[in-house]
Amino acid sequence: MSTPGSITPAPGSVPPAPGSAGRGAWPSSFRRMPESRNGDRRVPLRRLGWGLALVALAVLLTYGSLDDRSTPSDAERAAAIARSLRCPQCAGESVAESNVSVAREIRADIARRVDAGQTDDEIRAAYATLYGDAVLLTPPSRGFGSLVWIIPAIVGLVAAAGLGFAFRRWR
Repeated sequence: MSTPGSITPAPGSVPPAPGSAGRGAWPSSFRRMPESRNGDRRVPLRRLGWGLALVALAVLLTYGSLDDRSTPSDAERAAAIARSLRCPQCAGESVAESNVSVAREIRADIARRVDAGQTDDEIRAAYATLYGDAVLLTPPSRGFGSLVWIIPAIVGLVAAAGLGFAFRRWR
């Protein structure tokens, strides 16, 4: 007996048992949602989520790469250079943080060099020549110092590839 608005199964199909739930709850004559290869019905939504995440990442990377700062003043340049040089007397302090006489002299010399028109790299190179590369708080991107920049990137790529292979095998 069918009531108005109820769904009647096709002739010859077995109606679901009362109280049954899950996949076998509908008669076989009803059409099911199309499934993907792996049986997941949420693939389009998952792809949409990944697509939105990639778009957000692209927007953030683009925004972060824009340099809208104006040209720094001479005092700001001198302070930035002082923050990038290690104090020759102090352990683990920059020239900008240290208050020993050598650091004060270096800060004054940096200001003179900036006023004379030297570039930041020229000033850092002069102090690296005078005190050695150990005076630079940021390692050089050439020679043996370049390994400090390259090795973490390689380790990150290898780790990401390893995770990708592990997840692929796990599926």
